[in-house]
Amino acid sequence: RYWDGWQWHRDTRPMASTPPAHPGFAAPSGGTASAPTTDDGVPLASWGHRFGAAAIDWLCLGVLSNIIVFVVQSITGADVRMQAAMNRYLAYVVEGLQHPEKFDAAEAIGIVLTQDFYIQLALFFGIGLIYHLAFLGAVGATPGKMTLGLRVIPADQGLAPPGLAWGRAAARAVIWRLLTQFWTLLWLVLLLDVLWPLWDKKQRALHDRIVGTQVVRNPRKRG
Repeated sequence: RYWDGWQWHRDTRPMASTPPAHPGFAAPSGGTASAPTTDDGVPLASWGHRFGAAAIDWLCLGVLSNIIVFVVQSITGADVRMQAAMNRYLAYVVEGLQHPEKFDAAEAIGIVLTQDFYIQLALFFGIGLIYHLAFLGAVGATPGKMTLGLRVIPADQGLAPPGLAWGRAAARAVIWRLLTQFWTLLWLVLLLDVLWPLWDKKQRALHDRIVGTQVVRNPRKRG
């Protein structure tokens, strides 16, 4: 039974008809806002995908460079000399704690900043530079980016053939290696560089803006 506003009825209550749409209001389509793209329509990589690709590259490059440096230092005996320098440094620090008036910070640092130390620093920088330069110049993507389906392109040229011009690839690789290897000195710049795509309308990092690149997803159409 139901009350129709005037009297009770024993019949089954009729189903209410769907009210007409109010003029001026469109029914929701269920679609989502389109993702940002390059000028030629290629989707840009999200910040999360870029961060994930950088993490994969950091792991790959860390393993590769440590193996190479270990082999080189083992062959040249640099590992033994650097360990001896570290032992002298620790002994000097302990002595300085016992006799603070004799401690000299500059002398302590000089014990470990040996020729072997600078060679090691150069090896790590060079290996990382070659890693990024080779992959960006050849295919436009490091192993981390390839894993997540990303590619580096000249700005707004998403349909360009794979691989950056070698000059541009070299500039991008040098800037990124400087920021990541010397992050203890350049941490604020590195932080800004990493976060910049979050508010850049074309989702570029600072090093992208400097060298004129973008990172895109699945830029090549498959036939």
